[in-house]
Amino acid sequence: MVRDLNQTGTCAGNALIAEGMGTIHYTGNDGFAWYPEGASTRPNDNSWGYIAQGTLTSVTGESMQYSGYWRVVWDPQGGDVHVDNGKVTIH
Repeated sequence: MVRDLNQTGTCAGNALIAEGMGTIHYTGNDGFAWYPEGASTRPNDNSWGYIAQGTLTSVTGESMQYSGYWRVVWDPQGGDVHVDNGKVTIH
């Protein structure tokens, strides 16, 4: 479901814009996150994320395609976390 957070309505308290089905994929390197890089003792950065795509139908009946992603990279030695808040595109 896609909602307008600036308008009140019946979809969790907000106006419904579109809804539909799709697929979501999880990707991650969990199996390789702790292996050293080359000859060093420093582990690899750990990364994971989600990719989604599918078809939506607007409240006016228009069919639209959507795709989006969200990714995280974590440096286990330094503790740095980079979050790419992602992007959703509807076309």
